[in-house]
Amino acid sequence: MTDANRSTMSPPMLSILLVGIIALKSSPYLSVFVVPFGVTALCVFAFLAGVVLFVDRYTRKELRQSCEATEHLCELSKGIPPSAQSLEDFDRISNEMGLSALWKKEIQGNEKVFKILLTGVTGYVGKAFLFQLLREIANAEKNAKKKLPHKVYVMARGNARKNLSAATRLSMIRDEPMFAPYKEQWDAVVMAAESGDLQDENCGMSRETLDMLRAAELTHIVHCAADVNFNRPIPEAAGMNISPALKLQKMSKEWPTCTRFVHCSTCFINPECGTEDNPLPEKLYSLGKYDPQDIYDSMRGDQELALKVKKEFDFPNNYCFTKCVAEHLVARNNDDEKVELRIVRPAIVGPAWLLPKRGWNGDKPSTISGVFLLWGTRVIRFAPVVTSPMPVIPVDVVAACIVNAMVAPPAKKVADKYPLSVRNIIWSHKSPKQFMSGLRMAKSAIHAAMSIGHFTTTEASVSYMLLDLVVKIPFLFSFLHAVFNLGPLYLLKFVCWVVKTAGIKSVLEKVPVVQLFKFSDMLNLYKPFMGRVYKFASTIDVPETFDNDCYVAGLITATHSFWVKMFPGTVQDLRFLELLPKGRLDFWWAMTQPSQTFQNKMVGFLACKILRATCSSAEFDFHSADEVLRLMVQLEKSMASQKHSLCFASTRKSVLDFILVKFLAFNLSAMGFDIPTVLSKTEFEDAGLSKKLDAVSRNYDRHASIAAFMERTGPSKKLNATAVQKIAQMANVDDVIMIPTCMEHQGLNDSEVLLQAVRTNSDVGLNDMVSLYWKICVLKQAKPVSLGDVRISFGSPFELQANSDTEKVVQRVYSELDRVSSASS
Repeated sequence: MTDANRSTMSPPMLSILLVGIIALKSSPYLSVFVVPFGVTALCVFAFLAGVVLFVDRYTRKELRQSCEATEHLCELSKGIPPSAQSLEDFDRISNEMGLSALWKKEIQGNEKVFKILLTGVTGYVGKAFLFQLLREIANAEKNAKKKLPHKVYVMARGNARKNLSAATRLSMIRDEPMFAPYKEQWDAVVMAAESGDLQDENCGMSRETLDMLRAAELTHIVHCAADVNFNRPIPEAAGMNISPALKLQKMSKEWPTCTRFVHCSTCFINPECGTEDNPLPEKLYSLGKYDPQDIYDSMRGDQELALKVKKEFDFPNNYCFTKCVAEHLVARNNDDEKVELRIVRPAIVGPAWLLPKRGWNGDKPSTISGVFLLWGTRVIRFAPVVTSPMPVIPVDVVAACIVNAMVAPPAKKVADKYPLSVRNIIWSHKSPKQFMSGLRMAKSAIHAAMSIGHFTTTEASVSYMLLDLVVKIPFLFSFLHAVFNLGPLYLLKFVCWVVKTAGIKSVLEKVPVVQLFKFSDMLNLYKPFMGRVYKFASTIDVPETFDNDCYVAGLITATHSFWVKMFPGTVQDLRFLELLPKGRLDFWWAMTQPSQTFQNKMVGFLACKILRATCSSAEFDFHSADEVLRLMVQLEKSMASQKHSLCFASTRKSVLDFILVKFLAFNLSAMGFDIPTVLSKTEFEDAGLSKKLDAVSRNYDRHASIAAFMERTGPSKKLNATAVQKIAQMANVDDVIMIPTCMEHQGLNDSEVLLQAVRTNSDVGLNDMVSLYWKICVLKQAKPVSLGDVRISFGSPFELQANSDTEKVVQRVYSELDRVSSASS
């Protein structure tokens, strides 16, 4: 028999196979168990292989691209302030003149002193309004010759359970970080007006408080208080969203100096959607033949008429219904001869665009951040979205528009009466620049969350698929929601019940997804707003400096802050990203990473196992990546016409640094990186380095990726400049970007064990990785191998040109590595 025909099966394996066949033939009962088990195992394997192929084919291309939201997430997590131009655009968002200029003209110029009664300051919008108001006062006082004695009387309830008075609660709000720049204005302007239940007579205020307000000569009432619980029964919703406004109007008649009432409502008082030619108007929504007072009386009584009207007009929930009725009643009961009524209607209020900081979202998750919190905690896997702009407006824009409604000059009277003013606070459907669609917002957030290791590629792919399905076939939402969102939750709840009933101690009850189970069906409540195409009449255009992806990053930071607050210790921070998290299925993770080839996935898996065997932890300094991520986004945009080369430039401190740089790039593949080809001492000495670099540039379908390890001492140091020159002259690429990469090891120094395992100064391929992992595992049994904690950081990237001074390039790399090492430490 020739070598070509000789069996490659080893004698032990052949013996085992023969024994198995003989056993099955001699014992028919054994086959009854073995065959079904084998078929089941084969089916499971086929299913898992199918999932891997689905993940690879469905999202590999999209998830390998650099994500702008990830770049902005890095900026926001570092606390980088907004640009001066964006703040200027924000100032003009509520009116063409600009809010500061309007304040200077109408208030400071005319020395108007306002005395405001404010409700809802402990809530989301009310707190943002108070911040914006104090900011405008502070800005006006900078160059003013005279400080005006403005006053804001804040209606707040005491907390009997915690033994807190209204003044104490306001003092706690004053001490929040957002008000730190304006404490001087707070102390001079803000006063507590202690109230009780807003539904009570005189809003529960004592005679002393009423006398104080009467003596204060109030000029404005700004009513921001509301209850946004969509499931609130009609009587309670009416009591919270209608009654207080009417009682405030009644009380204002005792204040002859009060000339303006600003009432906060919602854009969704109109249950219709509007069209391009007929957007939802800025006027009261007609209730037809029904009288608003009769509806309100019914809400507080037998509810028969109220339920009939709600069904007939198809109001999505009791919040929108009661807000619609409230608008009619405050308009009817207003003293138009004396008081100018201005109704402001925010749409879905989202995290702040700029102020008090990007992504600020108050004390509790709002509608949109609540959805993303459920998404992040795995309560849901998709949401009802559309491909048209989401009806979301940042809370700081809402606050600015409320301030504008308060300080704008009065409208001209008609027949001695002020006309009703209604404003939709939402982006105009005719704005030259549009707010992002729900589909893009969701996918951008998922991609960014995956980039920082919060979502796996499998989770991201499933969410992408479900989002695409619900956009293309909307009527599938209920079915998909039941199967992919509610199904796993009810199964988990059943498991928790079994474990609890059996008396078994378990940590399941403390898992975030279990604790948030009661909010699992919120999507059905939000579907009327997130899953429909709305067109509103509005005068608010999206500014040119408004970055949709940056807003998504702000949404992620808001969601992350709530997660940290609600479930401490269950999510990592946004500074140091753990590359070797506990409990991860490394093989599955590697097989589903959005990498170029199967060989790369195996290299990534083996690198992961090698590092788990030698490192206590491996962290990536996310804050160090802001410049690199910004550059990656720029390169992504030019990739269609240009091919770039990325060079991870570092100095070798350990024999495992080659493994580390490959693992880092594989881990960050969702940021646009590919596993690099390593160049070091052996390659630097190779006369054929140029040809090897040319081959490398052809092997990558995106950026050609290399890692150059430069020696700082010894004879090899002289080779650095020569190697850099050859890298700069790489063929098939338009430019080379140097990325200084600092790798710090807590337990540095190559042990004898590692030196025995690694005998190379050149690139490590797949076969080398297999051999290396085997040697480390064997040698580790004889003597422990540990590099301790490892931290990797990026320096400032720069372009390497063919005519660059290579000595200066090498020195620049050294300088950046020293700077980053010091900053990271």
